[in-house]
Amino acid sequence: IREMEDEKNLISRQREMEGAKKQEQERQIQKQQQQQQQHTTPSQSSPRPSSNTSSTSKKPVTFRTPSAKVFNSFQFLAGLDVSFPKRKFDPLYRTPPFWALMKLDNYIRRTPLASESKTVSAQYSQLSKAMSFVCHIVQHSEALAFLDGNHMGVEAGIKLMGLLPHSAGASGRELDLMFLNFMNTFVSLMTKLPADSQVVLPGGWQQPEKAHVCLYIVRNCGNNFSFTVCNTGKDGLQYHPSSFDESSGKRLKCLALTITGIPLTRLADTSFWVPLFRLQVYPSKKNDASYLYTKLLPSLTSQPLLANLEESLLEYHEPPDSIGTLTFHDLARIALTTTPAPGARSSRYVSLLLMNAAVDIAYQSISSYRPSSMDPEDTRILKLAGRNLANYASTMQPSSVIDGSLAPTL
Repeated sequence: IREMEDEKNLISRQREMEGAKKQEQERQIQKQQQQQQQHTTPSQSSPRPSSNTSSTSKKPVTFRTPSAKVFNSFQFLAGLDVSFPKRKFDPLYRTPPFWALMKLDNYIRRTPLASESKTVSAQYSQLSKAMSFVCHIVQHSEALAFLDGNHMGVEAGIKLMGLLPHSAGASGRELDLMFLNFMNTFVSLMTKLPADSQVVLPGGWQQPEKAHVCLYIVRNCGNNFSFTVCNTGKDGLQYHPSSFDESSGKRLKCLALTITGIPLTRLADTSFWVPLFRLQVYPSKKNDASYLYTKLLPSLTSQPLLANLEESLLEYHEPPDSIGTLTFHDLARIALTTTPAPGARSSRYVSLLLMNAAVDIAYQSISSYRPSSMDPEDTRILKLAGRNLANYASTMQPSSVIDGSLAPTL
């Protein structure tokens, strides 16, 4: 089997080299033709396009700046002179985050992550990369401009993840000072959070032997605020409401558990935030899901956990498998697409728009390619991506999109 796989990989590499060589030859020929045309027709300002270039080719989407009306929590943390990070996922369709977003896990072989990838620092690093990918899609799509507020919240979450001393390697007084500096920065952000804005926070707990990573969403609802736990791992999901898919019978979980009706005075109250973030900074055997869900979360409203859940905010998803759990792609997508407010677009529908934008970006990167110039594996991935996008869109119920934008999207 190994010999067959090695032979298959060798053939694939040879095809890639041949394809690259062919494209280079075609570029050289096209350059020579353009030079000859410029010599023969000096009055012409630009050469005629090649007949092999698709007439429907689009210009690449430029980097889009978020709306000025949105609270920029990222620059509040990083500074006004700090520009937005620019990521590079090129080509987009060759990256594992794209495969996970388009649900290609059944078609592309995945291997379990190495033990080094399960350390605390490695998990936060992987989560940061997954969040950066979904931010990249929003930054390069005009259709996702309505997500600017959520996007800024995710960018702030990446910044807070770097400030939190979850794996600083320090101890004693030095660690205490680092944690205190983080809390001062975090509380100042909470006091400046305007109405109808939300911020993503690093979440989870750390034990001496292992750690569990999740995300929190804090949203200022005007008269009060909400607190959402986004969890895609096994630990803690037993406290999230469950359902099942009527067509497939698969078990579904509410991966984004939202507690509403929290008084605004608790935003700047460190009696909740300090124990919450201590779970990630100071490893202890007592740090577990039970402490978070049965003690800390009920203290927000002084009521049982399930007493403050709104039925309209409960949305059910299929939990990822063991490999997908550690890549955090689904967790990052849930954190971006969840808007815990009545009347907001559902996470499933926003995920459809996110998938559509990703496919559009992938198409624009190949729209000017010559016929039969793509690698067969890339062709297969893009065909499967288009098929899965159509299949996912077919599961959307018109009644689930109350603003009437589903038909134009389809």
